[in-house]
Amino acid sequence: MVCETIGIMTFTDLVKEVLLGKHITRTGWEDKRHYIVLRDFLLQLHKAGEDKDTTHPWIVSEEDLTAQDWEVI
Repeated sequence: MVCETIGIMTFTDLVKEVLLGKHITRTGWEDKRHYIVLRDFLLQLHKAGEDKDTTHPWIVSEEDLTAQDWEVI
C-alpha cells in the first residue's frame, strides 16, 4: 500500500478524508493491511486482500481518537 503523507492527521482529519472517499490507516496499527472506509454511513474496517465488499465493524478506541498518525492510502 502506498501512503500519502499530509503531516499530522487527527481523528477529525480522518473523518473529513473518509467523507471524500479516501481510505485511511494508522501507522500505529500492527496489521498494516487494515484501513478505514465509509460503508452504510458507518466507519468500517476493511482488510486489503479481502473482497471489496467485506468490511468489519470498527470499535474506535481512546487511542484511535487521540492518535495523530493517520495516513491516506
